[in-house]
Amino acid sequence: MVDALEAGLRVDWVVGPQGWRAAPVAGEDWFHRLESGPSHWVYVIGAGHVGQALSGLLAGLDFRVVLIDERAGLLESGVGSGHERITAPYEELASIVKPGPDHFAAIMTHSHQRDAAALLALRGVELGYLGLLGSRAKVHRLVADRPMPSWFHAPMGIPIGSTNPAEIAVSIAAEMVAVRNGASS
Repeated sequence: MVDALEAGLRVDWVVGPQGWRAAPVAGEDWFHRLESGPSHWVYVIGAGHVGQALSGLLAGLDFRVVLIDERAGLLESGVGSGHERITAPYEELASIVKPGPDHFAAIMTHSHQRDAAALLALRGVELGYLGLLGSRAKVHRLVADRPMPSWFHAPMGIPIGSTNPAEIAVSIAAEMVAVRNGASS
């Protein structure tokens, strides 16, 4: 159980008259079932400065973080935080990012063209949150007049007037927490 929590996985456990453990004991008069660990996964797509800052911040906010970049050797060098690091072409994201309301993705690659490739790859994946980092002009160029799902947030993050990676990460994390907690649609 401790190993699973350290790996950033969600764990169910119970507290009863005989203490805490993974499952109730047969014949117990009472017990209380608890869950610990992340309830939501975030796929941070791009291990640049903002991606590194965001992945570390989200891991501390009880998200399971998967950092993805296609640049060979970048993630193996220990760049960025997160529970998992995956090196893969952005065109393969649909086979990596799991669908569902408790799975979020944040696109922030090293170029507009690679952002477009990531966005295209995730087009058919239903998520609880899909964000794209960038200016309104960049978002308009990449999205144009195509209809986007209700879970699409672009530019992602709440507006706090920041330009440095750590503060941009805070604005994105705040928006994700709000979505996770049902305080934002």
